[in-house]
Amino acid sequence: MSFDEGSNAVQCSYCKVALLATGYGRILSYHLLPKMKEEDARGDALGLLASWGRKGTIRDIHLTFVPFYRLIGLNFSWSWRDKEIASPLTSSTPAADSSLRSLRKGGEGWEMENLPPLKEKEYSLSWAYLDRTFLAADLPSLNLRSLGIRSQVLTLCLFDPSELSGRGQVIPVAMDWKKAWDRAEKDLTSENVTRRRLLNRILSLIFFPLWEVQLEGDGRTFSLLFDGVARSFLQEQATSPFFPEVSQDAAFSTQTLRFRPLTCPNCGAALPVEPAFRIFSCSTCHRVWQIQGEEFEGIPYRLAVSPGNPGISKIRYLPFWIFLGHVALEGKVIANRADLAQIVPLGRILAQEEKTAPLRFFIPAFKVRDLAVVNRLSTSFTRMQPRFQTREPLEEVLYPGGVLDRNEAADFAHLALVSIAPKGNPKLVERVAQAELSLSPGELVFFPFREQLNSLREDFLGTAIHLNTLR
Repeated sequence: MSFDEGSNAVQCSYCKVALLATGYGRILSYHLLPKMKEEDARGDALGLLASWGRKGTIRDIHLTFVPFYRLIGLNFSWSWRDKEIASPLTSSTPAADSSLRSLRKGGEGWEMENLPPLKEKEYSLSWAYLDRTFLAADLPSLNLRSLGIRSQVLTLCLFDPSELSGRGQVIPVAMDWKKAWDRAEKDLTSENVTRRRLLNRILSLIFFPLWEVQLEGDGRTFSLLFDGVARSFLQEQATSPFFPEVSQDAAFSTQTLRFRPLTCPNCGAALPVEPAFRIFSCSTCHRVWQIQGEEFEGIPYRLAVSPGNPGISKIRYLPFWIFLGHVALEGKVIANRADLAQIVPLGRILAQEEKTAPLRFFIPAFKVRDLAVVNRLSTSFTRMQPRFQTREPLEEVLYPGGVLDRNEAADFAHLALVSIAPKGNPKLVERVAQAELSLSPGELVFFPFREQLNSLREDFLGTAIHLNTLR
């Protein structure tokens, strides 16, 4: 059975029900089938020797599957760069000329070119889809350190040790998953990063096929190593064999991929088939579920009450995770709306009841094309701390699901904390980035958005998003 890791659902060929892969949060294993056959490896090895002007005879040919870790996810980071700013002393304006004349009074000479350029830190939030592979076996002499883009474009097959052992030798994994996460985090390090979070991350194993052709010639034995997928020569090994012999009793650190019907546990209705979803909304019984291992866990939720007239236009309910937060900033605790003034200018005088309102972090959980929308909504809601009431749901049509579960939304809250700090104050941004953030378990609230022409607009702050960003 073949399985594309980029999608977490397949369809049953008998009942036509979508089946959800329950691998999220686990280290699952796959393999790639070789496109190069044994006779291909034999012919390519002899042809390569002939092109080098060498002679040799083949002693043995065997296929080996080598494990690589694969990390995929969305990499968000707040980073900065030095930006030159205009100085009144170096700009050609009447005010600058006047300043220079005042500095030169008294006959003292002054060289303008000796003045260093003025710079300030400019902050920006960037995001990128991450897909990296790295060697998971103890093979220091292997030149192939990653698989490149092949794991993205080729069909992955579910790993079965007994099946692969019948094809060739399987090299065991030498790096456990904790060290693999550490290695992946180190690979993400870059300069000038203030805060980073990796969301929707999945770590898996891919066993990659390599052909080793052992030869004898010129009074010595040696091996030629070939890429079993691209059918390309990789390297020559002076000693033979290249790979150490693996015991038949070697244990493999793998987990079995399982499937469960993508149907509502309560009413049996079909749930939305969306590879990126972590939470699912049932359109029939209006319950919300989060996948936990192999089971669906029910999530309680509430609806935010719109301050406007709900009958004016069509309403869509979009999911947000809301956390109560405490920010420990240089010996001070920011826990309510009044305390927030230490980070964000409030812009208006707060009513007495607003001052003690607890600090909340608002994290959109719905899927969008433009990830800038997520940060924009999170920043505006968290900065302005809108007042709202909630109610129990009735039979409202909810957005079909969410791409952030509770834990990932809490991770994004650390980015939101940096986002609300004024970027014109670099020192404050750095202080906020170093602050400690404590969060409550969080609750799921669906906020109403009104359809207006080609956009959706909420009534609390007036923030609008384009309809196409939800498609």
